Amino acid sequence: MSRGFKIYAKVDGLKEAVESIKIYDTKAQLGVSDAISNGVKKINRLAKQRVRVRTGKLRKSGRSSFDKKTLAGKVAFRSPIA
Repeated sequence: MSRGFKIYAKVDGLKEAVESIKIYDTKAQLGVSDAISNGVKKINRLAKQRVRVRTGKLRKSGRSSFDKKTLAGKVAFRSPIA
């Protein structure tokens, strides 16, 4: 069984930018949230394109999720060979 790994991407000033957006407009908040969500989906799609395909099980096991409250995204492959 694989151990797995995590990659954290830290963007300087993101928290302050999100806090300042919350003051102004819900439309701007939704725009930032959608942009991050689309980025997570794109990472998932690109990872699926680059994975080696023998049976296709690894490619099909890829999932992505996004938490709007914390603005955090996650891409995971659930296959035991991942």
